[in-house]
Order: sequence, then C-alpha cells, then structure tokens
Amino acid sequence: MVALVAGWRKYRALGADNAQAQAAKKNLLLSLWANDSVFWEWDLVADVIHRSGVHQLFGSDKNGDISGAVWLKSALHPDDLAALDLRMRRVIAGESAEFLSEHRVRTLAGDYIWVRSRAKVTERDAQGKILRIAGTAANISANRVNDQQLLIAQEALHSISEGVMVMRADGTLRTVNPAFERMSGHNINELSSLNWVALGSQRLDPTLMVNLLSRAIDLGAWSGELWLKRRSGEDFFVAAELSLIPERAGEQASIVAVLNDLTDRKRAEIEVKHLTNFDPLTGLPNRMMFMSRLTRSLSNALINGRKIGLIFLNVDRFTQINESLGHGGGDELLRCMALRIANNIRELDSVARFGGDEFVVMLDGLVDANEGLEISGRIKRALTEPLQVISTEIVVTASMGLAVSPMHGEQADQLLRAAVGAMQVIKAMGGDSVHLSSGNDEAAARERIGLETALRRALERDEFSLHFQPVLCLTEKRIKRFEALLRWNNKQFGSVPPDRFIPILEQTGLIAPVGKWVLSEALSQLQRWRWAGFDISIAVNISPIQLLRGDLHVFIPALLNRYELAGNLLELELTESVIMADPEHSIEILNEFRALGITIAIDDFGTGYSSLSYLRRLPIQKLKIDKAFIGDLAINADDAAIIDMILAMARVLKLETVAEGVETKAQLEYLDAHGCSEIQGYFIAKPLSAEAATMFLGREFEHFERASGGV
Repeated sequence: MVALVAGWRKYRALGADNAQAQAAKKNLLLSLWANDSVFWEWDLVADVIHRSGVHQLFGSDKNGDISGAVWLKSALHPDDLAALDLRMRRVIAGESAEFLSEHRVRTLAGDYIWVRSRAKVTERDAQGKILRIAGTAANISANRVNDQQLLIAQEALHSISEGVMVMRADGTLRTVNPAFERMSGHNINELSSLNWVALGSQRLDPTLMVNLLSRAIDLGAWSGELWLKRRSGEDFFVAAELSLIPERAGEQASIVAVLNDLTDRKRAEIEVKHLTNFDPLTGLPNRMMFMSRLTRSLSNALINGRKIGLIFLNVDRFTQINESLGHGGGDELLRCMALRIANNIRELDSVARFGGDEFVVMLDGLVDANEGLEISGRIKRALTEPLQVISTEIVVTASMGLAVSPMHGEQADQLLRAAVGAMQVIKAMGGDSVHLSSGNDEAAARERIGLETALRRALERDEFSLHFQPVLCLTEKRIKRFEALLRWNNKQFGSVPPDRFIPILEQTGLIAPVGKWVLSEALSQLQRWRWAGFDISIAVNISPIQLLRGDLHVFIPALLNRYELAGNLLELELTESVIMADPEHSIEILNEFRALGITIAIDDFGTGYSSLSYLRRLPIQKLKIDKAFIGDLAINADDAAIIDMILAMARVLKLETVAEGVETKAQLEYLDAHGCSEIQGYFIAKPLSAEAATMFLGREFEHFERASGGV
C-alpha cells in the first residue's frame, strides 16, 4: 500500500497533463490491477474522494471523484455505516495510526461485495490537523465465503459426536476436536505429547498401529475397528476411518482419523458371547461350550492315543434342598459346589455346568479308568464336607457316572450317554456314589424310565400296599410297635424291591403324594388294631421332600384327628441326611410334631453325617442303629465298639435306641446286655401283610418266648 500511495502522490505532483505524470498513472493502474484493488484518497477539507481502479471492483469505468457524503450514502451498505464511521473517527482523533475495515460496497449492478480497506494519514497542516487520508480497497468476497465455510466446518467439527484427530505422517497429532477429548480423556493442550501409536491398547499387536498408519498413507484411506487406550489406561473400542490429505501448496501431508466410540456395543457383544458360552450363575462353561471342547479333545486324543474321561454329576435331592433353602439358597449351593469341584480336579481337567443340578468334568490324558475313579472319589469326598449356605450348615451328596474313551465311545455324544447312563444307575440305587460305565447301563436307564412311567400311575391303579415289621421292646418284653414299609407290585415289573423304586419316587417328587398315602393307610390300620384291643403304635418313614417341602405339619394332625388317635401312637423316622439337609428348618418342623406328642427317631444312625451340636438340639427321642453295624456284632470287635459307643452316647443324651437287622439270638443277647432299648429284624419277623401282622399280634407271647428264649 505504501508504494501505491507514493505513486499517487507522484502523479498528483507532476500534474495530469505531464508525460511523466501519465506514465506514473499507468504504473499506478497496473499495480492496482495486479492487486485487484482500488486506490482512494479522501480530501477531508473538500470532502472529496479521489479513486483509481474503480472498474475492477465496482464495474464502473469512471475513476473520477465522488463526495464523501454521497459515497457513504449511496455505496456503503447501511448496516456497515456505524462501524466504518467509528473506525474513521478513531484515526482522525489520533487514537489509531491505521484505518482498517471490512465492509460491503454496492457495485454498478446493484449488488454488494465485501471489501477490505486499509488507509493511513497522508497529509496534515501546520497544526497537525489531518487533511488527507489515502489507502486501498480490495475485493475479499471470495475470502469471506471461504472463511464462512471454514467457520461452519469448524463448528460442525466441534459439535459432532465422532472424535476427530488430525495427524502428521509420523503419527504426531496436530489437532483434535472436543469429542475426541471426551472420548479419550486427553485434552488439546497435550497434543505435543500424543502420538497415534501410543493410543493403541495393550491388547493389540505393538506393530498394528504403525501398520495402519502406513496403510492409510500408501492407499489413501483405511477403515476398521480396534481397541484404543484412554488417558486413564482404560480400553475403549472404536470404528476408525483414516483418510490421507496429500501434501499441497508447500504444506505437509496430513492424516485425518474419525473415531466412533463403540465400547458399549462391544461390551454388550462380549456379554452376549459370554452368556452364550458360560453359565451366568457359576461362571463355568455351559453345555454348548463344554461339548465343543470335548469334541476337540476327543479328536486330538484319537490322534495322540490319549484317554479322555467324562464324569457326569447330579446333585442328590437338590429339588428338596432348593425348596427348603429357597431359590437364592439353591443358587448359592450350586456356586459352592462348582467351586469345590473345580478345586478338586487336575489343572488340565475342566468342569462345566450342564444345567439345573448337573455338572460335567472332562478328565484329559487319563492313564486308565482307575485314575478317573480316583478323581471322582476326591470330588465325592469334597462335596460331602458340610457347606455353609445362607447361615445354614448343610451336607449334600451326588450321583456320579464315569465314562472313558475310547472304551465307552470315541464321539462326544457317545461318551456323554455312557456317563449319564452310569450316573442313572447310581441314582436308582440311592445316589451318593460313583459308577464306571458298563455295557448294561443304557438298558438299566431304559428300565428306570419304564419304572418311573409305571410309578406315575401306581397310586390310581392301587398297586401299592403296606407291610409291617414288628419292633420288640427289650425292657417291656413285648411287641410295642410296627414299622410301616411300602411295597409295590406292578403287572409289567412284578414285585419291585423298595431300593429300586423308592429312590425314583424321591427323585421325581412322587414321594409327596405316595408318602401321604402311606401315612393315611398306616394310621387307618393302626386304628383297626387299636379297636381290636391291641396296645400297639406305628412308625412311618419320612422323606426329605415330605419334611422340607410338604405340608405334613398340617396333614398329620388332620389324620390323627380323623382316625381318633393320640400323637404318641405315631413315630416318624428320618435319616440323618434328611435332617442335616437343612437343620434349622428341620428343627422348626420337628418341634411342631413334638408338641403333638409324636415320637421322632433318627433312622440308619451312623451311616450319614450329623453334628453332635445339632443332635443335642434336635427334638428326637430315638436312635435307630443301622443294620450294617449289627451283622458281625458277635464276632467283629470294631462293630461291637461302634455299637457300644452309640449306646453310651444315647444314654448320655437320654435317647432310646433301636437296633435294625437283628437276625440271630447272639445279636439279641448282646444288644440286651448292653442296654439297647428295642430291636427289629428277621429274628423277630420279616415284614408282614396287615392280615399276617394281625395274626402275629394274636400269638405275640408265643413268638416272643421262641425268639428270646426267655430273655
């Protein structure tokens, strides 16, 4: 602008008609054309504006002069007048050394263009008053459009939810938008220390970030999904698009990365995948994932000549436990069991929850089936240790079936069927054991299904009956009670032994309605005996389902009332495992029975687990010694010692004792001599039908004299 002002001054000083002046004017106009500018000089005294190069900006061929007031009124956009006037006044007042303004000016066509005008004071009088101001005006309309577009782009960049980062070719950052700051935790003031490569998650291959940058440079773009790292160190998952901005106009090439945070979606996908493959309750692999692993392991085992073992485990009486503890307690029990199983297998083995109360264990690289049985036994022992569930100490058992490849199958489904069949054999026998698969297991499983189907119709078909085994009181020298025993006779299966069908009743829950039938029939028969004049009582076995799930506390009093029987004529027999499945709840229910005068006896004492502290708290009156300790009583010192210990403990606890399975006179004499209260067994009588039991009572003295020999 200084050169243009100097040229204008030279032109004016030489005069318009001077040849040198004309040459100066020509040079001035060329300079104006080259700069796409208008030169203007404002004579403040005359209020005249002298202009050159007007045509280039305004489309007029008249450079000439114009009144300042007229120009302001006719050429300047009204909205820009106040701002321009303020800037000019500041220059005239000496507050600003330079006049600089961007404003709109009307063209010859009547529309407005944006101009940038710059000027300085060029002449003052002797007192310093400003006489002239000269400067240039350039068309900046295109720049204003570009600036506006750039402003819009910047606003959009700041408002979008995607993170944007602009990088140099080496990965160092030039700028980022607010969304990237929020997404990554970094702020724009940290740009100098940030690098694309350093943003990669530690879960990525260290070379991946470098390779992605190189690919964007070589191909011009790259898009995909990857894990990055926040400032806090937490990983976040993004969909990234990298685009190359080539080098131009002397500027280095740049890479723009647009990041869309997909962390929540990715986590949801991971959660869905986890739920697809893992059990949400225990965290163990589920059936689908386990079978996939088993299939792969069996394929590898065939190639490598290894043996694979499969344990199928089913929790005994889980339905009853779940009902007594509530579903929350049942869930906690399954979690505890999962942990115990996992802690008692080898490092190379794996455990899964198949569903419900079923677990499976894959034993990789077994030496032989015996090693599998050894591991199964370790699991069994671990599970029978007392568990604390919801402040309750309980004991659980499990039925386990073991199958080993290739002996029992080379395919996953074959091995699984073999293990399930072996488990069902144990389940049918009452559970709490391990069975190695054999060729007969599937046939046994099919038979069990047939038995279960028949049992479901047994009540309505009147296939059940009761037999009664007498109990001899050694102190009163008389038959004091009968134990009611359930029998089942089916057209297809004939007379089915109790140890084959009672476990099925318990496992299926059929024991609840059948158990009520037993109680009703037993008390009905007792009423008939009492009416016939026999001083006799009755004992009935109670299952875990009846005690913990049923309504016996309501049903039994109603039966006693119906048959007009006192509570002390009924004895309820429960095994240790029934009571210890939920001691607190058991104590509560048993106390209700005791309030009715009902006698409570622990059946098969010595074969299960019972805490002496709980035993003292239980409202029981009798211990029934399991027949397993009676068989070799007369000749086995260990059995005799156990019997003596039980009898001594019973005396301390003021409990009566009943010995089961007495078959010889020697056994009777030993038990009588050591203070046993009552006995039952084949030496007295086998279980009898109701008619036979009635006849037995009629000849009671004769039977007693013959059996006891006058004891």
